[in-house]
Amino acid sequence: MKQEKWIDEILESTKGMHKAEPSPFLFEQAIAKVRSGNFKKEHSVHENSTLRWFLAGFVSLIIMCNVLSLVKTNFVKEKNSDEKTASAEKYFNNATTYTY
Repeated sequence: MKQEKWIDEILESTKGMHKAEPSPFLFEQAIAKVRSGNFKKEHSVHENSTLRWFLAGFVSLIIMCNVLSLVKTNFVKEKNSDEKTASAEKYFNNATTYTY
């Protein structure tokens, strides 16, 4: 009963509402602006060459940092691998190694 009363209150609150209607000449005004090419191009990325060059430099910097970190990681892995191989060879070539 309480829930039905709440639903009825919600439905009653919409009784005074009506559908919004645009100005009758709104569509014609929009078409006229598009045809005349007189619409605003404020803050367009394509028009601002400084912003474009800044973004290109920033993306290049990020890519370069990623490539350098990958190269460094691979170099460290190879170096560690070479050290492990050298220490293993030193251990197994030792004269004190016993064979049973």
